[in-house]
Amino acid sequence: MKYFEDNKTELKRELIDDVKKEIIAFLNTKGGIIYVGVNDDGTLYLPFKSENRDQISLKISSWLQEAFFPLPSTLVSFHFNEENVLAIEVKEGLKKPYYLREKGPKPSGVYKRSGTSIRKCSDEEILKMIMDSNHYVYEIDISDEQDLTFKYFAKICEEKNYEINDQLFVKLGLKNTKGQFTNLGLMISDQSPVAVKIAEYDEAMNFKLKKTIEGSLLKVLEETQEQAKRLNDVSAVIDSKTWKRIETISYPGKSLREIILNSFCHTDYFIRSNIKIEFFKDKAKITS
Repeated sequence: MKYFEDNKTELKRELIDDVKKEIIAFLNTKGGIIYVGVNDDGTLYLPFKSENRDQISLKISSWLQEAFFPLPSTLVSFHFNEENVLAIEVKEGLKKPYYLREKGPKPSGVYKRSGTSIRKCSDEEILKMIMDSNHYVYEIDISDEQDLTFKYFAKICEEKNYEINDQLFVKLGLKNTKGQFTNLGLMISDQSPVAVKIAEYDEAMNFKLKKTIEGSLLKVLEETQEQAKRLNDVSAVIDSKTWKRIETISYPGKSLREIILNSFCHTDYFIRSNIKIEFFKDKAKITS
């Protein structure tokens, strides 16, 4: 059998304490498998074959009862394969964050998988895990800011012939039934904290354009689409046979619009970070 590392596979030579962090990381991400007794290059680490299997089994069983919280007993299984390699299979947990009991639910005790390695989770990521485990939805929670205005939203409603009233705000989820503005209402308001940073670079990676778009989420989306359209360069050549001008747009307009729209739809607005749209000489990059 050939062993290699990827986002769901980790290789370890020995069953050391670091393996506990790998288990935590898989529990907090998408699950995976840890092979113990294998070198980083995928070859077998022969000294591991002489390890006492009973002691190894006892060690892992002890970990599952004492080292982790919440207890992941039903999510972690292990066995020795035909090459005497220890395979620890970990399923994704439903009660995140899982953490090292001795460290507690803080960055030093909570890990997640990132590509072929693991990293500590930030305080914000840990809080997000807790809320997700309890089915918390940021958009429907009550906004801390209640002194909101909706001038841009009113402009849109006027163009669409919609009457603005409390019923409309509740129906759209901008207010709850008690008349309090939700976080979705905050994002649609003129006081929205949402921001998009747009940049264009030349070949030497110097800024040709650097702009921040802020305001109502509706306004930010519209102005972002307009700015991206302006930056979507068009090249032209003359056909030598027909002498007709043939224009080629850098990115098909619909696909660029769809990618930008997706970045808005799939952003986690609980985490206060900006959407970034960058135009390079040979590519466009959108990060949310």
